[in-house]
Amino acid sequence: MSEAEDAVQETWLRNEVSSTQPTSPKAFLSAVVTRISIDVLRSARRRREEYVGPWFPEPPLLSDPYEDPERSAELADSLSMAALLCSND
Repeated sequence: MSEAEDAVQETWLRNEVSSTQPTSPKAFLSAVVTRISIDVLRSARRRREEYVGPWFPEPPLLSDPYEDPERSAELADSLSMAALLCSND
């Protein structure tokens, strides 16, 4: 996950420092992030072949606490109540 974030950030930085604007920014950004990702995969393979220490798992993805329907309903109710209280002032 961290390598993917790094690839996207590097792509954005390359786009920002570029002196010319591409005719299709969407195509340019997708091509650059694809090439950077391939380079990262190649270098990761090389590092795995050379690394002899212990491997640690990547941290899990952070989940949205409001994916729970009960929690979402609670938030909606509290926002509705806040709106009602503010409109009475």
